[in-house]
Amino acid sequence: MFSFLLDGSAAFASGFALSTALLTLLTMSEAFEARWANRHEIIQILATVILGVILAMPFANLGCLILVALVVFFSCVGLRAVLQDFSVAGVCYTLQAPLIIISGVWWYLAWITTVGFSGWYFFVFALLPVLNATEAMLDYVLYMGTYSLLIRKVWREPFGPAISSRRVLDSMPFVSVHVPCHAEPPSLVISTIEALSRLEYQNYEVLVCDNNTNDASLWRPVEARCNELNAESGKELFRFFHIEELKGAKAGALNYCLDITDPRAIFIAIVDADYIADSSFLCRLVPHFDDPKLDFIQTSHDYYDRKKNLFNQLCYWEYLLGTKFSMAGLNELHAAFTIGTMCILRLKAVEDAGRWAEWCLTEDSEIAVRLRARGGKGRYFRDTFGRGTTPDTFVDWKRQRFRWTAGPVQQLLAHWRLFLPQWLGGSSGLSGWSKVFETVRSIQMLSGIITLAGVMMVATAMLLLPPQIPAERAGLLPALGFFIAFALSTTSLVLTGIGYWLAGCRSYWMMSASMWAGAALTYTRMLATAAALLKIRLLWKRTPKFSANFGRMRALGGTLVEILFAALFLILIVMVIMKANEIGWLAVLISAGGLIRFFLSFLAAPLMALISANSEVETLK
Repeated sequence: MFSFLLDGSAAFASGFALSTALLTLLTMSEAFEARWANRHEIIQILATVILGVILAMPFANLGCLILVALVVFFSCVGLRAVLQDFSVAGVCYTLQAPLIIISGVWWYLAWITTVGFSGWYFFVFALLPVLNATEAMLDYVLYMGTYSLLIRKVWREPFGPAISSRRVLDSMPFVSVHVPCHAEPPSLVISTIEALSRLEYQNYEVLVCDNNTNDASLWRPVEARCNELNAESGKELFRFFHIEELKGAKAGALNYCLDITDPRAIFIAIVDADYIADSSFLCRLVPHFDDPKLDFIQTSHDYYDRKKNLFNQLCYWEYLLGTKFSMAGLNELHAAFTIGTMCILRLKAVEDAGRWAEWCLTEDSEIAVRLRARGGKGRYFRDTFGRGTTPDTFVDWKRQRFRWTAGPVQQLLAHWRLFLPQWLGGSSGLSGWSKVFETVRSIQMLSGIITLAGVMMVATAMLLLPPQIPAERAGLLPALGFFIAFALSTTSLVLTGIGYWLAGCRSYWMMSASMWAGAALTYTRMLATAAALLKIRLLWKRTPKFSANFGRMRALGGTLVEILFAALFLILIVMVIMKANEIGWLAVLISAGGLIRFFLSFLAAPLMALISANSEVETLK
């Protein structure tokens, strides 16, 4: 009876995951809108549950499926009453994700027990599914916030910028715009400051801080253009500073700007040296600060060079999945954070919080933690108010992602006490979910590192240790096992695809290619996580803006470690398959499955390097 119930639970969970993905596709394909919201929601839940039963019927007893379906149906109805801001798709997702993960692993562990595995052999066969389930549960915790566009129907926080009037414009408070730069192409920075000179705003200044640029030919033209713009406007709108031996990289430059900010300033805005700001940047965002608790506003990253070549397009959509989709719902959970450019902050709050952290690789998101811990609020808008440049080489992309990954880990190590529950001394200013979010997003790649070690350990054990039972007795995974795996992978792909659609991508090929491009950064993200956890001294390295053709061999040289890992995993895959008659195809499936996952991720890195090298040649032509 127990095995029938377990089969029914795992089978229905898989069918329900697929039907929920279909419901999400039908109802959540427009940002901040849920189709059929508050209309026949009980019927929507019932239809989703019934479809789940139909899909699961080939894999389990119908009576068990109906019993499980009834429990899930009434659970969804009850959950709907609790999660009133969630759409039906959101309610179903909230239940189905942990249901398929837990029931799937439980079913698998029970099945290998019935096969006769025990002791170390049981451990070897159980390890990878358990590690994968742990990764999936961590992702689920993050997705409850980053999947907000897929699961919410009610938005209580503003999700779009204000439309200012001329009356409001005339009374706007003074804003000091800070533009830090180091060794940038003069034409790039000049384009940035020229755009800032056209802002539809009356009371602002622009501080351009060039720090530690040794070549005067790079900063002198920028200084000259600032003077020209001042002459054209008839006022000192721009102030240019060239500082030698300034410590603290970008954070140091921003802190220097704080020292020289006009005393009239109420707010500061941060604009990177390569960003072309929209003329409405300030006038549409500053009105939000009528809320005295609002300490910062962050707008979406965007890029104007995405069509330059294939590599830039892949980078572009990998970026926008995060900035246009994943971050869009953080306001609702009070977990918004700044991401370095096109943001506005309340000056007094920044000063009171202790200014920019020169020890952190992500000084932008780090200060958001301190601001929110003090009781301040932040808002994130997915709207584009400025566009910058994407990296030109895969090596530069890796360098940037290393910084973006290591920084949050540094934040966690420095501020972990803030993320504790209040009764353990944690911050009362941070919401409970934001504490979980900050913690999980910082350690997410740690679970990947552990899984990687587990994959290598399991493969080695399969090759070296004698089988506990004959290969023919172990057999292959039952059909239900394949159905569970199919449902998990298909659901993940569908939901990610909807995320790309909401981010603006309309090419299914580009969606797939961008997912693969993101996988090419797996080793970089793992290395950054490990380096930050081990407290290795890490230097802030800017993303170069000068285009250069390094050639294919040099591009591949930047991915040597990934190539070696890919070769190692390919050898292990071949060795495991060659030993199939001895260890059984189940052992091959379990070990090779994990090996193939990381092999493809590591292989993606040199392929992306070649794409970037070829793209450089095309661009130069």
